Amino acid sequence: YWGRIPALGLGCAVGFMGFARGISAALNVSAAVTTWAFIGLIVGTVPSLYREAGKEGHSRASWVSMGICAATIFGVLFYVGRVLSVQLEPNFWSFTLSGALFGLGIVIPGLAASSVLMALGL
Repeated sequence: YWGRIPALGLGCAVGFMGFARGISAALNVSAAVTTWAFIGLIVGTVPSLYREAGKEGHSRASWVSMGICAATIFGVLFYVGRVLSVQLEPNFWSFTLSGALFGLGIVIPGLAASSVLMALGL
């Protein structure tokens, strides 16, 4: 099986770069449509998340905590994206930050790394 690892790595690299170029092209054509497409993909997971979280029932405290968390995240992302107007330069450290946020998005349930990356201009 060790002989397949280089081919797998090459396939992953080509797929990642192809996807990144596709997203870049979509952003160049229409940034607003592409941004709303990502927002739609994120919001589309809400029904599944609602069903999974509701297996043990929904209490009033769970609704309140959800509202507080959603408002806090919206406020922080709005502040970073609109008030601070953060635009990171594409360099080694911004790519490292992007990779770390992507990794956290995989490990931490519910973290949409794409939202944070879009707020940072990446």
